[in-house]
Amino acid sequence: MRFRNHLDRKTGGTLIIVQSDREYAENNYQRYSAILGVNHQGPIRTTDDKIPHLHRPVADEDTPSQEDISAWVDFGVGALTGGRNLLLYCEAGQNRSVIVSALIQSLFERRTFCSVTEEYHNEMLKEDPQSNWWPYEHWDKAIEEWLLKLVTIPPQLPIASASMNKISKEEAIALSGGSRPDFLGSLYTYAAKLPDNSLIVEIGTSQAQSTIAMACAIRGTNSRIVTIDPVFRTGEVWVRDAHRKSPGCYESNIRDVLNKITAAGLDGIISIVPDYSWEALKRWDGRELSLLFIDSAHYPDDLRADLEWTRFIKPNGFLVVDDWFKEIKETCLAYLSDKPFKLLHESTDAQTDEFCITLFQRI
Repeated sequence: MRFRNHLDRKTGGTLIIVQSDREYAENNYQRYSAILGVNHQGPIRTTDDKIPHLHRPVADEDTPSQEDISAWVDFGVGALTGGRNLLLYCEAGQNRSVIVSALIQSLFERRTFCSVTEEYHNEMLKEDPQSNWWPYEHWDKAIEEWLLKLVTIPPQLPIASASMNKISKEEAIALSGGSRPDFLGSLYTYAAKLPDNSLIVEIGTSQAQSTIAMACAIRGTNSRIVTIDPVFRTGEVWVRDAHRKSPGCYESNIRDVLNKITAAGLDGIISIVPDYSWEALKRWDGRELSLLFIDSAHYPDDLRADLEWTRFIKPNGFLVVDDWFKEIKETCLAYLSDKPFKLLHESTDAQTDEFCITLFQRI
């Protein structure tokens, strides 16, 4: 299997990211303004020391370290952000350079890693219809772990350099990729009303649609979101929307959930806790919450455990509960009956409902 020795891809308007083999890189490097090598045979020979050149090698059969991935992304995204065209090479230009190129491009363009690798795959199919290129499984897993670490322990600044202004409701809904704009718009509205330095805790991350909607509303402030879900320990998200009679389950790869957060420039706002809410509660440091959003398992015992977090909601803070069907309603109202909360809005869970969420406020 052999593809042409380089793939030119425009990104960010006029910028170019190129994945290539060693031979093309050595003969054409002067066309580019930044060079990144990942082949383990050694760096290409260059005569222009003004072109930034990072050579950080990993063999095909080896798994890249977290430090390798960070170095590649920092150099590649930094080069593109600085207006440089990036040449990225390995030995044959077929595997390592393609994977790293796809990761850098996805973060720079604020897209999912999966969508970019699929585009690379389709381009290769044009040249060889029998090809079946996808990232190595061990490289794929390393990238997934890197993204999880990046979001679980956010860096000081997002990987994708961007303005830290608040994102509009319409753009937030589009970024989240949600199919319920009314529901996501409701969460955005209430998150946007919170004072600066607020803390939101979300129980039930799933595909991070609600997480992203709320994060967009507080972007540009000192507020933060902690989202809790044990699925980040298992590697896959499984969702059954049985109460709306949706057909079966659907699967979403965790790597894409994480990449969607980092690609939107929200990784400095969101922290993920990969655990059950009641286990995370045992380790909570006592910080007060401006908003608690519960959208987790739809079982009374689980909900009662989730509602234990209400003790940390500050006066005038909000409790938001999704999926207000019979068992959830009865369990929630019974739990809060002797606690200082008033019901502000009761959801009908219908498209015509103004807020589509049930809202309580601590008195």
